[in-house]
Amino acid sequence: MNKKKLISFGTTLFLAAALVLGVQMQTDAEETQTHTYKLEQSEWSNDRMRLTECTTYTETYYDELYDEETDSYVKKPYTYERKEDRIALEYEKNHELTVGMADVNYSNYSFYGGGGGYSQIDIFQENFTIRNVRSSNKNIKTALTATRRYKTSYADYISDYYISYFAKKAGKAVVSFDVYCDGKFVQTCSISVIAKGYKFYKPVIKNVKYAGKELYYYDPFTNKTSGKLKVTPAKGYKIVSIEYSTGLNAKNGDYTYKKIKNNGKIKLLKQRKYTRKYNEGTEYESQYAYNSLFPVTQIRITLHNKKTKEKVVDYEYLYTLNRK
Repeated sequence: MNKKKLISFGTTLFLAAALVLGVQMQTDAEETQTHTYKLEQSEWSNDRMRLTECTTYTETYYDELYDEETDSYVKKPYTYERKEDRIALEYEKNHELTVGMADVNYSNYSFYGGGGGYSQIDIFQENFTIRNVRSSNKNIKTALTATRRYKTSYADYISDYYISYFAKKAGKAVVSFDVYCDGKFVQTCSISVIAKGYKFYKPVIKNVKYAGKELYYYDPFTNKTSGKLKVTPAKGYKIVSIEYSTGLNAKNGDYTYKKIKNNGKIKLLKQRKYTRKYNEGTEYESQYAYNSLFPVTQIRITLHNKKTKEKVVDYEYLYTLNRK
């Protein structure tokens, strides 16, 4: 037997042995991802909706098996599939507010002008964002008014979005917003909103007038940026002090105030955008960015109850709004 035949015989013997012993030569695997999204009722509450990201991972492996007929290795694919569901976001699916009132969210709580309100969109995955907030009813205004940024040593993303409302008339609306993942549109979500009429009653204040117009609890809006403020207390109460807000402290989120005499002149706030940080410099630092539907000026009135000698603090709100 010559050298050439000996090599051929040896190779054939090795391949045959490899086949008998089940020897395989595995090449690199290929992985693909397919994303779908499912909007359904939350498992945590019947009043909440949940958007879930459903990811299918498909891995394809190629094994090289010996083919005796061709005296060569042949690639054969093997596919392995696994699925993973992750909660992307959750939110309340219904909201009710009062005509002419607004709850303007500035951080993780709200300052009221009455029974308006806001919806909080909880984000659970850092690559998800929301955009294009809109209302189906022209008399029910809405806007994305605040965000909360979640920041730790291993994450930094907006974890909460806040949508505020204002209703000029009673009625219903569908407030919609678009969800994006890594900058790509994935889903439109909606909130059912109902605006109802209501009038508040406060026993300590008879009435409040700003710029010659009585300030009703169900209509605290004005287009005048300055004017005289006159407070008439209810029977049995005496005014101790009247203050109005001149700004918002970025460090603690509290209002800064200036005292005035009754029937004194005030200037309403014009600032709409604020930022505020919590736990700054720590691994749990978070940041809020506020962009209100309209600037709000808070009126703080301290009164004295003549009978009980107790002090009572009442808060009124003036909102600058262009109603055209």
